[in-house]
Amino acid sequence: MLGLPKTRDTILTNNDIFRRIRYTFDLKDSTIVDIFALAEVSVAQEQVTAWLKKDDDDAFVTMKNRELAAFLNGFISFKRGKREGPQPVPESQLNNNMVFQKLRIALNLKADDILAAFELAGFNLSNHELSAFFRKPSHKNYRECKDQVLRNFCSVSSYSCGQIRLLLAQALSPEFITLASARSKELEPSLNFQLLRHTIATLNLFIELPPLLVAAFIKR
Repeated sequence: MLGLPKTRDTILTNNDIFRRIRYTFDLKDSTIVDIFALAEVSVAQEQVTAWLKKDDDDAFVTMKNRELAAFLNGFISFKRGKREGPQPVPESQLNNNMVFQKLRIALNLKADDILAAFELAGFNLSNHELSAFFRKPSHKNYRECKDQVLRNFCSVSSYSCGQIRLLLAQALSPEFITLASARSKELEPSLNFQLLRHTIATLNLFIELPPLLVAAFIKR
């Protein structure tokens, strides 16, 4: 049928995406239950635990499209505030484009923000290619979002959060500020001012950083 989104393949599964979001944003199981409630969907904490299990665990339960969609809808309310009136009905057909769009809305990301995140992940994507992911499936310029694209978008925040302590420790030290101000190319092995700047800008999309830190490195 024209305009019907193609269902996402199972290389990057619903459980994979759910796990990535849970660990990227350090969401407790009880918080996830509350996020589902924001979408007016009731789940038990035991269900959440089962979805987060590894695929080869006997207690693992496959997450259905409608369940992931409900979680993402609730995540939008969790990050942006719950809107008044009836809540969106979770979709039974879900693809990467729809997941990407829901995450973009939840995090209130502009195109430049997303492209900066991809650049940090070392993944090249043009503004034209990015905009194609968010068009209607019936549009002539619509482009299917591949697993690699969604995986890279999710992984950049995981990478950043994994190095947050090191980067903040460096960025807040007087010696590092002096080097950064001079735009040194050897702040750390494989790090330079531009990478630090992108990292802090990207981190600030996902977690709230100290305003002075953001002002010192981003608003120059």
